[in-house]
Amino acid sequence: MKIKSSFLTFSLILLLFLIIPYILKFSSKKKLNKNALYDVFKNILYNRTKIFCIILTSERYHQTRVVNIRNTYLKRCNNYIFASKKENKKQGIIKACDNDTYQATFCKFRNALKYAWKIYGDKYDWYYKLDDDSYPIMENVRAFLMNKNSNDYKYYGFKLRIPEEKKYIHFMSGGPGFILSKSSTKLLVDTLFDNSKFCSQYGMLPEDVEIGRCLMNYGINFSSNNDFYNRILFSVFDPMRMLSPTTRSKVLLGYWVMSNSTFYPNINIMGKFPLSFHYVRNETFYLLEHLIYKASVIGRRSSIDRMVDSNKRNTLGKIKNLYNLIKNFSSKIFI
Repeated sequence: MKIKSSFLTFSLILLLFLIIPYILKFSSKKKLNKNALYDVFKNILYNRTKIFCIILTSERYHQTRVVNIRNTYLKRCNNYIFASKKENKKQGIIKACDNDTYQATFCKFRNALKYAWKIYGDKYDWYYKLDDDSYPIMENVRAFLMNKNSNDYKYYGFKLRIPEEKKYIHFMSGGPGFILSKSSTKLLVDTLFDNSKFCSQYGMLPEDVEIGRCLMNYGINFSSNNDFYNRILFSVFDPMRMLSPTTRSKVLLGYWVMSNSTFYPNINIMGKFPLSFHYVRNETFYLLEHLIYKASVIGRRSSIDRMVDSNKRNTLGKIKNLYNLIKNFSSKIFI
């Protein structure tokens, strides 16, 4: 009897393994990979929170970093330009300055922002400045912004400061990127950039420091943007260095000084919904793209998924519910 029972169990297991390939064969790959609810929500958020990306680059990176960006996150920006010293229309690169060095980034960004505002103006809600080694998670960026008013003077990022003439210049680090509302963008382009009372008329300056100076001189206050639990959203490092407790470098010491806070890289330092990373290497663009958008953990659902009633609502109801849940969630987690 025991032998028969064991044989029956073995037979059922064997039969199951024989049947599974046929079940998978008749389940289309499209259906297996489809995430209809996410796709619809992503499109709604994409159209409701419009972001223009301005990426500063250099001629020597036109065939490497620019290509990496075009292959990964760029499609999630509503529109974009790359700013360099050499134009390449095919790649969306404009000539924004005669110089490609780090010292010329203010020249590049100022001219690129003027260019974009002149053509598009308030068609976009937010203008997001990025480096060519930044990697933003655009869905999280939109969730961060969805409860914020782009008609107000807003300026978001990882806050730093440097001493200057017995005071501090506060600014958002350009590495992980900083975000300007359309009102702040209009103010910079129409009023501040060409007025020496507010902005330097010398272009050979770091763009992040100078944007902070311009807005400070006008009287706009801003604070660092962490989540509700005071975890970092805009990472000044790549994921490996930001999350590893063994990270020790002169760059880290520099950020300690400029941020006026001592943060120690560790596995829990980043928010659950990070917005961007800096110093991202060529290969890491594709690693992040895969881990964020392709890979999954069997049986694990996100915090948002667990809030959605998957049984009682129709598809349209789920989408509406999902949007409202994320909007409410965003207002609490992103302060």
